[in-house]
Amino acid sequence: MNEGRKVRTVCRGWLLVPVIAAALAALYALAGFLLVPWIAERELPRFADERLQHRARVGAISFNPFTLRLQLREFALETKEGRPVLGFAEGVADLGWHSLLRRAWMSSRLVLASCKAASVFSKSSMASSSRSSNVTRCFLREAMSF
Repeated sequence: MNEGRKVRTVCRGWLLVPVIAAALAALYALAGFLLVPWIAERELPRFADERLQHRARVGAISFNPFTLRLQLREFALETKEGRPVLGFAEGVADLGWHSLLRRAWMSSRLVLASCKAASVFSKSSMASSSRSSNVTRCFLREAMSF
């Protein structure tokens, strides 16, 4: 009788392993599909404002935690005055798994559809055009290292 209880207890312990693994996978999926886009939509405008002194708008963000594919739709980066600097209809970045270990986003592929980058030229100052292109380069560099 005592051995029968022992076998049942061991069986129950082994049954817990797949249940725990499934629960962890479900939590990972929920965090990736729901939490990552929500945080990104909330933090992207703040990131652009603090690091670039520009405004960023994004229509929708989706993330697949199993393939590490990030999609942004209707993205626009503008100056504080509302002049466009960078925009695209859709952007897709396939992030590498090794970037998780290095704690730096590294993309194996980046595709931007209908991309528009603007430079502003004026008689009074050519600095605005170099500033605009510098912001575009800085944004791309910062976004990839974010």
